[in-house]
Amino acid sequence: MIETNKHNASFALLGIVGVVLFVAAWIIAASTDTSWVFGKDSLYELGVSSTDARFYFNYACMICGVLMAAFGLGHALARKNPGVMTSGLLLAIAGVFLLLTGIFVKEPGNDSLHMFCVVMLGFLVLAALVAMAFGDWKDGKVLPAGFSVICIIAAATFVATTPSASWSAAAFLIGCLWIIVQSAKMALD
Repeated sequence: MIETNKHNASFALLGIVGVVLFVAAWIIAASTDTSWVFGKDSLYELGVSSTDARFYFNYACMICGVLMAAFGLGHALARKNPGVMTSGLLLAIAGVFLLLTGIFVKEPGNDSLHMFCVVMLGFLVLAALVAMAFGDWKDGKVLPAGFSVICIIAAATFVATTPSASWSAAAFLIGCLWIIVQSAKMALD
């Protein structure tokens, strides 16, 4: 019988709920603003849409940012491994930047705060991936460590080979998939 720490499972659920909620809001926002095209338009364009899509997308960023921050803190407390703890703290901080991305939307002529939040979000999630890969490797969890490395390589490939509108959405989806896997791993630890 597999015993799980109930607290770990609760925090893991926050990661899964956050991803599902964000992807659902993204689909609803993209369906509402039919001019938005995956791979052609950047994610931020949903946040400044002239339709109600902006409300769905920006509120999803804010709510999911809070969920991501809580998931990250739970992840940091789940295992006494420096890599895992660092990854969790980085995810918690990234969650704050996701929240801020929904608050400070990109505006013509005044997008520096929004772009700072987006860049920090991406950098922190990437750093969390790297820290988790090292943490899992140290714990002998080769498969999860390998999955983190594959996510890093996939995101880097998208960034290097596609326009920013395409890679931003693809990298975000890779991050969502990684959080789902980390949530499942955390629930089973």
